[in-house]
Amino acid sequence: MSRAVTADHVMFNECIPVFRSEKMEVKTESNDRYGYLLLDFSLEQSIDFSHFSIKPTIEVTLPGAYSAFIAQVVLPNWFEEFDSNTHLFTIALSAIISFVSGRPIKAPRDGYMRWRQLDNCALNTLAIQHPVLTAGPGLMTHVCPKKLLKR
Repeated sequence: MSRAVTADHVMFNECIPVFRSEKMEVKTESNDRYGYLLLDFSLEQSIDFSHFSIKPTIEVTLPGAYSAFIAQVVLPNWFEEFDSNTHLFTIALSAIISFVSGRPIKAPRDGYMRWRQLDNCALNTLAIQHPVLTAGPGLMTHVCPKKLLKR
Protein backbone atom coordinates (compact mmCIF):
# COMPACT_ATOMS: atom_id res chain seq x y z
CA MET A 1 0.00 0.00 0.00
CA SER A 2 2.93 2.37 -0.47
CA ARG A 3 2.29 5.57 -2.34
CA ALA A 4 5.28 7.77 -3.02
CA VAL A 5 3.29 10.90 -3.80
CA THR A 6 0.36 10.52 -1.43
CA ALA A 7 2.10 8.70 1.38
CA ASP A 8 0.21 10.56 4.10
CA HIS A 9 -3.16 10.20 2.40
CA VAL A 10 -5.40 7.25 3.20
CA MET A 11 -7.98 6.29 0.62
CA PHE A 12 -11.11 5.50 2.61
CA ASN A 13 -12.36 2.99 0.03
CA GLU A 14 -9.30 0.84 0.87
CA CYS A 15 -10.47 0.68 4.48
CA ILE A 16 -13.99 -0.62 3.81
CA PRO A 17 -13.11 -4.20 2.67
CA VAL A 18 -11.53 -5.02 6.05
CA PHE A 19 -15.03 -4.96 7.54
CA ARG A 20 -16.20 -7.69 5.16
CA SER A 21 -15.18 -10.93 6.81
CA GLU A 22 -16.81 -13.08 4.12
CA LYS A 23 -13.96 -12.16 1.77
CA MET A 24 -11.30 -13.02 4.33
CA GLU A 25 -10.12 -16.34 5.70
CA VAL A 26 -11.58 -16.64 9.19
CA LYS A 27 -9.10 -18.18 11.59
CA THR A 28 -10.22 -20.08 14.65
CA GLU A 29 -7.01 -19.75 16.64
CA SER A 30 -6.55 -16.49 18.44
CA ASN A 31 -3.45 -14.64 17.29
CA ASP A 32 -4.33 -11.32 18.81
CA ARG A 33 -3.45 -8.36 16.67
CA TYR A 34 -3.91 -4.88 17.95
CA GLY A 35 -4.77 -1.52 16.56
CA TYR A 36 -5.02 1.74 18.40
CA LEU A 37 -7.52 4.58 18.53
CA LEU A 38 -6.53 8.06 19.63
CA LEU A 39 -9.45 9.52 21.56
CA ASP A 40 -10.00 12.99 22.98
CA PHE A 41 -11.59 11.57 26.14
CA SER A 42 -10.96 8.88 28.70
CA LEU A 43 -12.74 5.59 28.04
CA GLU A 44 -13.01 3.84 31.38
CA GLN A 45 -14.56 0.53 30.34
CA SER A 46 -14.19 -1.90 27.46
CA ILE A 47 -16.64 -1.85 24.60
CA ASP A 48 -17.10 -5.34 23.20
CA PHE A 49 -18.48 -5.97 19.73
CA SER A 50 -19.09 -9.35 18.12
CA HIS A 51 -15.73 -9.51 16.28
CA PHE A 52 -13.52 -6.95 18.02
CA SER A 53 -13.26 -4.94 21.22
CA ILE A 54 -12.05 -1.53 22.32
CA LYS A 55 -10.14 -1.55 25.59
CA PRO A 56 -10.08 1.30 28.16
CA THR A 57 -7.76 4.17 27.35
CA ILE A 58 -4.22 4.61 28.55
CA GLU A 59 -3.55 8.24 29.46
CA VAL A 60 -0.15 9.53 28.40
CA THR A 61 0.88 12.82 29.99
CA LEU A 62 2.56 15.20 27.59
CA PRO A 63 4.41 18.47 28.33
CA GLY A 64 2.30 21.38 29.49
CA ALA A 65 -1.41 20.87 29.95
CA TYR A 66 -1.69 18.14 27.32
CA SER A 67 -2.35 14.43 27.47
CA ALA A 68 -3.26 11.73 25.00
CA PHE A 69 -5.82 8.98 25.39
CA ILE A 70 -4.89 5.75 23.59
CA ALA A 71 -7.38 2.88 23.35
CA GLN A 72 -6.23 -0.54 22.27
CA VAL A 73 -8.44 -2.32 19.72
CA VAL A 74 -8.29 -6.11 19.60
CA LEU A 75 -8.69 -6.72 15.89
CA PRO A 76 -10.92 -9.41 14.36
CA ASN A 77 -9.48 -12.87 13.70
CA TRP A 78 -10.05 -12.72 9.95
CA PHE A 79 -6.80 -10.92 9.16
CA GLU A 80 -4.02 -12.90 7.54
CA GLU A 81 -0.98 -13.46 9.73
CA PHE A 82 1.36 -11.25 7.70
CA ASP A 83 -1.15 -8.76 6.39
CA SER A 84 0.46 -5.34 6.59
CA ASN A 85 -2.81 -3.47 6.14
CA THR A 86 -4.54 -4.26 9.42
CA HIS A 87 -4.34 -0.59 10.36
CA LEU A 88 -7.04 0.08 7.76
CA PHE A 89 -9.56 -1.41 10.20
CA THR A 90 -8.79 1.16 12.90
CA ILE A 91 -8.73 4.02 10.39
CA ALA A 92 -12.25 3.17 9.22
CA LEU A 93 -13.36 2.44 12.80
CA SER A 94 -12.10 5.85 13.93
CA ALA A 95 -14.16 7.52 11.20
CA ILE A 96 -17.28 5.61 12.22
CA ILE A 97 -16.87 6.29 15.94
CA SER A 98 -16.06 9.93 15.24
CA PHE A 99 -19.27 10.26 13.22
CA VAL A 100 -21.39 8.49 15.84
CA SER A 101 -19.93 10.25 18.88
CA GLY A 102 -19.40 13.67 17.33
CA ARG A 103 -15.86 13.69 18.73
CA PRO A 104 -12.52 13.77 16.89
CA ILE A 105 -11.28 10.17 16.95
CA LYS A 106 -8.05 9.36 15.13
CA ALA A 107 -6.01 6.28 14.31
CA PRO A 108 -2.35 5.80 13.40
CA ARG A 109 -1.80 5.63 9.65
CA ASP A 110 0.49 2.64 9.74
CA GLY A 111 0.36 -0.87 11.14
CA TYR A 112 3.83 -1.04 12.65
CA MET A 113 2.57 -1.71 16.18
CA ARG A 114 -0.14 -4.23 15.39
CA TRP A 115 1.51 -7.25 17.08
CA ARG A 116 3.00 -5.70 20.15
CA GLN A 117 2.05 -4.41 23.52
CA LEU A 118 3.01 -0.78 23.90
CA ASP A 119 6.05 0.27 25.90
CA ASN A 120 6.72 3.87 26.95
CA CYS A 121 8.49 4.74 23.71
CA ALA A 122 5.62 3.41 21.58
CA LEU A 123 3.04 5.15 23.78
CA ASN A 124 4.82 8.48 23.33
CA THR A 125 5.07 7.91 19.58
CA LEU A 126 1.30 7.46 19.40
CA ALA A 127 0.55 10.21 21.93
CA ILE A 128 2.13 13.01 19.91
CA GLN A 129 -0.21 12.23 17.02
CA HIS A 130 -3.29 13.47 18.93
CA PRO A 131 -2.53 15.67 21.97
CA VAL A 132 -5.56 16.83 23.95
CA LEU A 133 -5.72 19.92 26.16
CA THR A 134 -6.53 18.63 29.66
CA ALA A 135 -6.65 21.91 31.59
CA GLY A 136 -8.25 25.26 30.93
CA PRO A 137 -11.49 26.56 29.44
CA GLY A 138 -13.45 24.22 27.20
CA LEU A 139 -11.92 21.12 28.77
CA MET A 140 -13.89 17.88 28.37
CA THR A 141 -11.94 14.66 28.67
CA HIS A 142 -14.71 12.36 29.90
CA VAL A 143 -17.76 11.07 28.08
CA CYS A 144 -20.54 9.26 29.89
CA PRO A 145 -20.42 5.58 28.79
CA LYS A 146 -24.22 5.48 28.50
CA LYS A 147 -24.11 8.44 26.13
CA LEU A 148 -21.37 6.82 24.04
CA LEU A 149 -23.18 3.48 23.78
CA LYS A 150 -26.59 5.12 23.27
CA ARG A 151 -25.62 6.66 19.95
